[in-house]
Formats: sequence, C-alpha cells, structure tokens
Amino acid sequence: MRLTKPIAATAIVLMLACGGGGVSSSVDDFSATVDVPGQVSSGETFEVTVTVYNTAPQAQTLYSLDLADEFMAGADVVGSDPPYGSYMHVPIDNTESYEYMTPIPSGGSTTVTLTMLATDSGTWSGEVDVCVDGNARYNSYMMYTTVQ
Repeated sequence: MRLTKPIAATAIVLMLACGGGGVSSSVDDFSATVDVPGQVSSGETFEVTVTVYNTAPQAQTLYSLDLADEFMAGADVVGSDPPYGSYMHVPIDNTESYEYMTPIPSGGSTTVTLTMLATDSGTWSGEVDVCVDGNARYNSYMMYTTVQ
C-alpha cells in the first residue's frame, strides 16, 4: 500500500506535460515547423517560431509547447506571442511546459513566437513537444542553437 500514493502522484505529473518520461509519439493529423537561429550571442534576445499545421478534417487545439531542459539550459523564455496561459516546470519530464489552448481550424495553422534570452555560452539542443488536443497527443521536434 505504500506505493499507492507515489504512483498516483507520478501519474498526475505525467498527465500535466506531454511526452512524459521518454515516451515518444507520432501523431499524423498535425505537423509543425520549428525555426531557431543557429547562433546567437550571450545576452541577446532571439526568437523561436513554432508553426502548427492542422491536417485533420476537424478543428484541433494547440494544447502546449514543452521545451526540453537541455535546450533551456542556455536560454530563458522572456515573451510569447500569443501569450501562454500558464507555465510549469515538469521535473519528471525534464521540460518547461507553456499552455496555449489555441484553436486551429481544419486545414489551418497557428504560429507561436517565443522570445528567448540567451543566457549561457555553449551549444544547446533538445526537443520541443508540440501537444495538440491534450497532453497525450504530441509530436517532438529537435531544436539546436549555439550561444557565444
């Protein structure tokens, strides 16, 4: 019985972010492009642009963008267009999760532009999980940048 509470708590945390604990996904009714500059200077702001394309016959919702801690070790999010509704760090998933709840019409798209501040020198890479219609439906895309 001692494991019941930790298991339940773990299940709740896994449900809060898409991707949870190394699980991969491949959803075929949406796709995304992720644009990240290859090189920036420390102290400089830069943009990460994520465009999500809805190829489903019905409307869907951009639920969240979850950025890997490995990428975020070199930068901080200082703005978002459109603004995100909520933010949380998900330690079990090692991501920073930004919730949007933005509708995407069938055949349409939506774009999120994150303004980032380059904080630490190095080459940073990691996935962004694009979650659509909930936290369990996502596709992952790699991001890379070098901060000098």
